[in-house]
Amino acid sequence: FYASVAQAEEPVLMNRPVGVLTTDAPNAACIAASHEAKQCGVGMGTRQDEARQLCPGIVFRAVKHDVCVRYHHAILAAVETVVPVHRVWSIDECSCLLTGSEQDLDRALDIGRALQAAVLDQVHPALRCSVGLGPTRLLAKIAAGLEKPGGLRWLLPEVLPDKIAHLPLDKVPGISRRMKDRLEHAGIMDISALYRLDPKRARAIWGNVAGERLLRELRGETVVWPETRRGMI
Repeated sequence: FYASVAQAEEPVLMNRPVGVLTTDAPNAACIAASHEAKQCGVGMGTRQDEARQLCPGIVFRAVKHDVCVRYHHAILAAVETVVPVHRVWSIDECSCLLTGSEQDLDRALDIGRALQAAVLDQVHPALRCSVGLGPTRLLAKIAAGLEKPGGLRWLLPEVLPDKIAHLPLDKVPGISRRMKDRLEHAGIMDISALYRLDPKRARAIWGNVAGERLLRELRGETVVWPETRRGMI
C-alpha cells in the first residue's frame, strides 16, 4: 500500500521497483515494496544496501503517513460507492458484508470487480487492490492474498483445503512464526493437517479458545469473536 501510494504521488515511478523506508536515513529498512521490487526479493525489513543488490535500479522514498492516510480515506469512499464498508481493520484493509442475493458467487464476483474499478477510477490507477471473497473474514483475507496486486479470488468449503494446501502455515492470518513452530511440534506440518484437526485439540495447542475459533473459520463456519478494544497510532 505504501509503495502504491508513492507511485500514485509520482507517476514516473509507475511500473518501477520502489522501496518505502521507515525514514530518510542511510541504510534504513523498507516497510513496503512495490510489486516490481517484490519480484526481485525485496520485502518488509530489507535494508537499502541489500535491496540495491537484489534489485538494481530500485528507487527509495521515505513514508509519508499523512499522505497515506489521505489515500486510505479516498479508498474507503470509493468502496462505499459500491458496497458499504463493514469494518476498517488497518490502513490498507477493510471488510464488507454481502447479504441476500449478493452472496451468490457470480454476483459477489461482479461486486468485487466493481469495487476494484471504483478504486482505480476514483483514487488512482496505482492502487490495484486485491479482493477476497469467502463465508468468513479469515477465508476472505486468505483469498485476497492469493493473487497480488489486483487479484479477485474466492474460497468456499467445497474447494478446501486443496485450494490453499500449498500455503505455509504462517500464511494463515493468526498463525505467527512461534505458533507455526508449536503446531509443527504437535505434528501439524501443513494446512491440510490443520484443516483436519479436531477443534478440541486446536484449543489445547493454542492454549485457549482462539485455536478452535480460527479452525472453524478456516472451514467456513460462522464464528462470533468477542469485541476487542484497539488503539492505533
